[in-house]
Amino acid sequence: TYGSITTTSLTLGWTRGGGDAVLVIAREGSAPTDPSLATAYTANAAYSSVDAVGGGYAVYNGTGTSVALTGLTVGATYYFAAYEYNTGECYNLTELTGTTCALPDQPSTLNSD
Repeated sequence: TYGSITTTSLTLGWTRGGGDAVLVIAREGSAPTDPSLATAYTANAAYSSVDAVGGGYAVYNGTGTSVALTGLTVGATYYFAAYEYNTGECYNLTELTGTTCALPDQPSTLNSD
């Protein structure tokens, strides 16, 4: 799901599966690639403020169901992948994916794949 879209931010939401936590990767311009198994990732909701993962950035890592992203670029298109995982960073590589429309000067929408 999505909401609160502005020119440089949006709130992204998802429905949890049966794992211990969720890793969400965001990438500008194309879909992220899968994270490395058994690798713990530090996440930050401010886009590109942490080490790269999956060709993008870890924007959420935890037990919740949403994240308020900031630091996005006006007019850019962002792709997202959410990975449910169990203790030990055993990621389910059948990710939930989605994309946003390009972030314009006015609020936009999120299209789910």
